[in-house]
Amino acid sequence: VLHLHVRAAALHEEDARASSGDWSGVRFENVSIAAPSVLGEPQLLWGHAGARIRGFVFDGLSIAGEKVRDAGWFRTNEFVTGLVFDGDAAP
Repeated sequence: VLHLHVRAAALHEEDARASSGDWSGVRFENVSIAAPSVLGEPQLLWGHAGARIRGFVFDGLSIAGEKVRDAGWFRTNEFVTGLVFDGDAAP
């Protein structure tokens, strides 16, 4: 099980500023997830103006035995860019 949780979404603007910091250039290799959430929770990659997510590389990501080939599996917002999957050009 892989669960990265930096901070829950801020309810107030001042809370969002307190959690600032971009994530960039993180590489995930050979990650196998047994099944999508059984609680019906979306698979989020969610940034904000002060904490952008960019350039994540997923090399060998699979869910329930099926290879994830693009960002369509994740729910993202405008602060998430440059996601790369298995052999795509690097961001």
